[in-house]
Amino acid sequence: MFYPFSDYNPPNRREKSKIDVHGLTVREALKAADEALRDLQADGGTHLIVVTGKGKHSESGKPSIRPAMKEFFEE
Repeated sequence: MFYPFSDYNPPNRREKSKIDVHGLTVREALKAADEALRDLQADGGTHLIVVTGKGKHSESGKPSIRPAMKEFFEE
């Protein structure tokens, strides 16, 4: 079963240093990670864990979010 983003990341989540982007497109995942990182940095945080999954649900069956995240965070 596939759960929506809000199920993995409830607004009152305790771990602000972790975000799960299962079920999002690459564009949505990058936007969510950028927002989470900005919020984290505003609170003085320095490390963000991004849970991406293995790509089983992508059209190609290969990861697409993980490589995009790697590129995003290397910039």
